[in-house]
Amino acid sequence: MDIPLCQSEHEPQLLLNDPAAISLYHTAPEQFAGALAPNVELCDAWAEELAPLPVGLALECPPEPDAEHCERPITMHYIEQCKEVFRPLLHDDAAFYYLHGAPTFPALRAAVLALGDLCGRTVIAELHVEDDEGHLPDGTDVRAAIGVLQRIGVTTVLISAHDPESLTQALEIAAPYARLSLGVCMHADWLSQTTLYNTEVIVPDITEAFVAALHGNQVACKTLPRDHDDFICAPDGKHAHFIAPTIDISDEIEC
Repeated sequence: MDIPLCQSEHEPQLLLNDPAAISLYHTAPEQFAGALAPNVELCDAWAEELAPLPVGLALECPPEPDAEHCERPITMHYIEQCKEVFRPLLHDDAAFYYLHGAPTFPALRAAVLALGDLCGRTVIAELHVEDDEGHLPDGTDVRAAIGVLQRIGVTTVLISAHDPESLTQALEIAAPYARLSLGVCMHADWLSQTTLYNTEVIVPDITEAFVAALHGNQVACKTLPRDHDDFICAPDGKHAHFIAPTIDISDEIEC
């Protein structure tokens, strides 16, 4: 089961991630796109309590292996490591999986491939931007990361940041090129300082505050048109390029 797209063109929905906020879903179900169960043991109970809301599980990516003491190729070794970590945490009835905590973008890509080998569920991936120019901690351009992730089957990318300005800038940079659903992980006290461009899903820190803000139209949401002159393609699932309709292909976007 996929997480449904936002029901309103301008208003994002929440990913319920707090047991104390379950009552809020029953009072305003239209404000929620899905839920993250606290663990695999509670997945069934949450699915029953929140039906028909899709209920999934969060998976934290393991640390990367030490390159000096790791078998080659390192990527294949890390994929197998991810499988070992993820396998006991999977649930037959989980609607989706939310990957987070990857130390680098290549590690996140490998984790997505590992999860794809293990199951056919919807995959949500978190990208953390480090600056106000849309770069991940390892220097990867957020647009390149999205281009690769949408090529290998990720359906939703959630962007997080250290500050509201960096979050806004990353969304503005990525929105015209994203051909998947965009979301954010953010703090409630950032609401007045953040513009959510083309944002469909929010992972809140304080669910009640976001429910109130959405109900009171206090969330700044804007829609940016897609860029039809250039789009991002990652034909090999690893390197991303801008490609024009005339089939002009750019140099690799930093990834």
